[in-house]
Amino acid sequence: MRPLRPLLLLLLTLTLAGPRPAGAQSSIMVKGGLDFPVAFRFAPDGRLFYCELFTGRIQVFDSPTSDELHTWATLSVDSDGERGLLGMEFHPQFPDSPYVYFFHTNRNPLENRVVRLRDVNGVGVNAQVLFRLPVSELHNGGRLAFGPDGRLYVTFGDLEVAAAARVIGDVRGKIHRLTPLGVPAGTLFGPTNPAFARGIRNAFGICFDPAVPGRAFFTENGPDCDDEVNALWSGADYGWGTSDPCGGDIPGTTKPIARLSPTVAPTGCCVYRGGPDPGFEGALFFGTFNQGDIRCVTFDPLTGEPNPVRTLTPHGDAVLDVVQGPDGRIWYSTFDAIYRLMSVTVSVPPAGPTAPRLSAWPNPSARDVSFRITTPHDVVSLEVYDTNGRRIRDLAVSSGLARWDGTDTRGARVPPGVYLARLREGNAVHHLRIVRLAR
Repeated sequence: MRPLRPLLLLLLTLTLAGPRPAGAQSSIMVKGGLDFPVAFRFAPDGRLFYCELFTGRIQVFDSPTSDELHTWATLSVDSDGERGLLGMEFHPQFPDSPYVYFFHTNRNPLENRVVRLRDVNGVGVNAQVLFRLPVSELHNGGRLAFGPDGRLYVTFGDLEVAAAARVIGDVRGKIHRLTPLGVPAGTLFGPTNPAFARGIRNAFGICFDPAVPGRAFFTENGPDCDDEVNALWSGADYGWGTSDPCGGDIPGTTKPIARLSPTVAPTGCCVYRGGPDPGFEGALFFGTFNQGDIRCVTFDPLTGEPNPVRTLTPHGDAVLDVVQGPDGRIWYSTFDAIYRLMSVTVSVPPAGPTAPRLSAWPNPSARDVSFRITTPHDVVSLEVYDTNGRRIRDLAVSSGLARWDGTDTRGARVPPGVYLARLREGNAVHHLRIVRLAR
């Protein structure tokens, strides 16, 4: 994260000036009076977790609509510069595997850590240090995301040493990949090297497409030019170092899908699937710290090429994290609140008359879900995926109907949470978000 001013000065300015109103009426405040919720996530069991950057507290609402708030755990933090409690993620099988992962700058000894805590009776206990990293005042990265391979991806900045970012054996300026136990997962850089990608200045957003395994993105903060939005690839070199040019690329390095100059400090991101605005299906949404807005990149449905970045919601306050909620809408956090984007404000051309329609009833549901498919073409398949991109179940389609009993391919009942039904029809793919409730 690279604000144009030091973080504390920015907070002081915001406090003196008072909060600025949202720039779009479609955005509503859901939770206010918060203390710098730098990262937030929806648990599969319905709870809303968020991290306080400066205090190290992990706070929990019993549900997105609940006012009941309690402290789940508190981690030691040193919050100078861009340090603090920076990222969080749930274990892919949560709550069956009741672990929650965090990235924080520990105060004593002073080091960056990836830790996991166990959720027991609604509180976090038994903190385990999985991965230790050096620390600097700036460029600590700190975002976490589980991929469809069940591995934990960790963004880590160059710690203000640009020359380290492209060095394979240096942990700085990388995106690392670990097992859920914190062991290096092995990459093209070697079986014991945790690095998955290199040449990165400071990534403060990473997200996986829940519907397309292997499709992932990260946002990167540039110096005085070229903030980047990148597709994440194994072994890729993104070029940041002592000679990375503005507006250009070093031969042999991976080009970004978008550049942003002047810099806006892009933050958290998510890939939009199965939400109420189908024109943005598969689009990448991310926030900006300096400009305080939500932006998105859509992709050509035929070629997959990215379209130009568009600004959707000029909020005004720094946007810290962006998440797709269990209701399918875009949620985002600012320095003192969490908001929900009720509709995407960019006009979208209507779907053609031959677009397939996929509906489910009841949804949400704790029992069987029935699907109805209306399409003039042959359906290739109907599949159910979890939000980490794992295929849960193939469903048989007969006369435009299908049924899912809430079990996986082994016949085991899946845990409560959000799932995606994916309909393949010719070369087209369409998604519908399904919410499973506890019985």
